[in-house]
Amino acid sequence: MNYDEYRRQMTDEAGKYEDFVYTQLFHQLGVCLVPYKSRFYQINAGENGGGVEIKYDQQWATTGNLWIEIEEKAKPRNGDYVPAGIHKKELPWLYVIGDYSRIYVFATRCLQRLRLTNKYPIKENGTKTSKGFLIDTRTAELTAAAVLFPLKNIPPIGKVLIGGEERPAVVLDPPLG
Repeated sequence: MNYDEYRRQMTDEAGKYEDFVYTQLFHQLGVCLVPYKSRFYQINAGENGGGVEIKYDQQWATTGNLWIEIEEKAKPRNGDYVPAGIHKKELPWLYVIGDYSRIYVFATRCLQRLRLTNKYPIKENGTKTSKGFLIDTRTAELTAAAVLFPLKNIPPIGKVLIGGEERPAVVLDPPLG
């Protein structure tokens, strides 16, 4: 598989994971995010209207470490990296990372402070498209603002779980008349 095919596959996987996280954040924390689909908004405003960066870490379950991204480039080529992840120009206030078994919600500033301790060396990933640092699961659990264990039985769209009972997500007042 060439790099362009690999990138398309990873972008598709990341998009599916973002949708999964949006659903979990809504049902577990009551956080409703509006994802930006246009390239214009994604570049100029971020991934969503809530200022939340979402990353799918497919390696975490195997390595026990989370990859905290600080710089990226679109292709493995010569040239400079651009700020990304916790150093993105449209600085996200939350950085959400994990996989389908566990989701870590971090305050971005907390991860920036971790980086400043110099305990976490900056590394380049294997495809030479990302730089970041690794934090182990224990540090992640002590540092995260929240750790979510995904719900398996998400109610259908338009419904929420309240006290374990499925209810309409929106209740309209009866018409005046």
